[in-house]
Amino acid sequence: MVIAQDRLDATFAALADPTRRAIVARLARGDATVNELAAPFAMTLPGISKHLKVLERCGLISRSRNAQFRPCHLEQAGLEVAAGWIEENRRIWSERFDKLDRHLREIQSAQDQKKGHDGMNDRTAADELRYTRVFEAPLELVFRCLIEPGHLTHFWGPAGVSTPLDTIKVDPRPGGVFETVMVNDADGSRYPTRAVFVEITEPERLVWTEPDSGMTTTSTLRDLGNSRTEVTIHQVNVPAAARSPQARAGFATSLDRFAAYLAKIA
Repeated sequence: MVIAQDRLDATFAALADPTRRAIVARLARGDATVNELAAPFAMTLPGISKHLKVLERCGLISRSRNAQFRPCHLEQAGLEVAAGWIEENRRIWSERFDKLDRHLREIQSAQDQKKGHDGMNDRTAADELRYTRVFEAPLELVFRCLIEPGHLTHFWGPAGVSTPLDTIKVDPRPGGVFETVMVNDADGSRYPTRAVFVEITEPERLVWTEPDSGMTTTSTLRDLGNSRTEVTIHQVNVPAAARSPQARAGFATSLDRFAAYLAKIA
């Protein structure tokens, strides 16, 4: 019993790190060498090897003894340790979370009424912004629209700009890029944006950082049921220009465009 508990603790500790979770996700698609696993990360081979040793010690992966390649292999039995414990407690958690969700909604509703919150945005600190919007579309569709160029071209950017499909590049994985070029409909001015994904948890969470400005954006999606999805966008290290009332109003119009597009395709 103690051994099983120790193994469970080690498994969850290993999966608590986003880099190790990304490695597990990659190995779920097939075996890979250390070089292949290191490719998406700005990390040295010794750094990746340390993560692999943690995963290997808790039984989540195994490594071939092939001296030349030593490919890593995902061990299903290791994941089943965590999956079994989660499933055992799922029903209890579900009931408690339902109660907590209802309570939090009541609190949020009371706060919104008190503040006159209009659902557009809420500044949380001098260099932070938070936008919350409920979309009349299912969770999976909303998530796909945020990472697929064919969808993004229809709504990305504030009112008065267009984002041509051939300027959108999305590589939805940790270390992958998110690039767009918005074009002013009036004078043709171009506004390029480049970000790098830090975390992707489908279909609930997207995190990216813009190297040029240092701003990090976290988009959290929550299924409200009845084909309705709440999206919360939290931005930190926001440049002063993006915090201006005009910029925030422009961002709100981009959410309006997203809502209109989802209404059309949902």
